[in-house]
Amino acid sequence: MGLFGSLFGKAEKPIDDPERLREELFSAAGAGDSRRLERIAKANQPAILEHFPIWRKVPDAIRSDQSAIQGYVHALLAIAQTFAERLGRPELMAALTGTPESNSLLRWQDTLRQSREHINALRYPEARALLTDALIDSRTMSGTGVDRYLPITHGYLAECYFNAGAAEQALPHLEQALALCEKVSDFEGIAAYLGSLFEAHRYLGRSAEAAGFADRMAAFLDTQKNARDSARWRTRARIVRTGEPLN
Repeated sequence: MGLFGSLFGKAEKPIDDPERLREELFSAAGAGDSRRLERIAKANQPAILEHFPIWRKVPDAIRSDQSAIQGYVHALLAIAQTFAERLGRPELMAALTGTPESNSLLRWQDTLRQSREHINALRYPEARALLTDALIDSRTMSGTGVDRYLPITHGYLAECYFNAGAAEQALPHLEQALALCEKVSDFEGIAAYLGSLFEAHRYLGRSAEAAGFADRMAAFLDTQKNARDSARWRTRARIVRTGEPLN
């Protein structure tokens, strides 16, 4: 085979079928095989540049699987990074990331960062203004970025209202955040917002509603095979229903 063949394997042949090309690229990226990924990229540069814009859209079949989405995005980034660093072609990375001026998701991410800084500094009106604008801008957007950032935006708004003494106004945002997380099976988000809704209703003195969310949390934890925490939440539900002692 020769020295270079023995070190790096035989050269890849161009792949005519775009779907098979994508599968081969994603397989190499998923396995962390950077050498094979580079070989495939070199042999198929024109085809990859042509079809990458289509591949950027996450397939509908995996949109409800956060783990699969993360793997898909990781593969896209690995391909783009290979083109930028090994082939001197930054177009794919620019298409994925862009700039805050050209990429609405980057602007949204920056808005969330600024909002978090305002919240930490107790500047709730400033944070609410930024977050409300982000919700307005998101109405015409779709995709996995929206699935990720929209519940966070509602969650931050709920935090602003609750910490400013307006717990009633926090509830719709918490409910919306929970519904969005349930839609995409974001289990961490589901647990967070069920817990927040329990605390918000408890704070407002709504024992029945708070107990209902405690029950929902227990049922959710059952699906996650977390019997110990599920039992704790059922105990909380029982205590809240029977009436908690006043502080």
